[in-house]
Amino acid sequence: MLTEQMTEQEMLVMDGFDNCILGVCSRFGQEDVIAYDLSKVLGELMNQGMDEEEANEFFEFNMLGSFVGDKTPCFIELNEETEIDSKQPKKKKSNEINAI
Repeated sequence: MLTEQMTEQEMLVMDGFDNCILGVCSRFGQEDVIAYDLSKVLGELMNQGMDEEEANEFFEFNMLGSFVGDKTPCFIELNEETEIDSKQPKKKKSNEINAI
């Protein structure tokens, strides 16, 4: 379904970073864009031979700093507690409250 949605809406994807895609980011009044996992993007850059500093610098200048129109992808930094599992919703702790 994600692939169909990406093709149907002609979202911009970064070559070589398909394994870093989290999903689609929907924004009010704007077109949907591809959402990438920032840590996976940086890891992929390091797998290509960059050290951590080079990967961060390359990412900030060439990816984050590159605006290619309304379909420019977004990058999400997950906190360490975040679990991504579309089949199982994350259980709330007894002291958590719902935010509006």
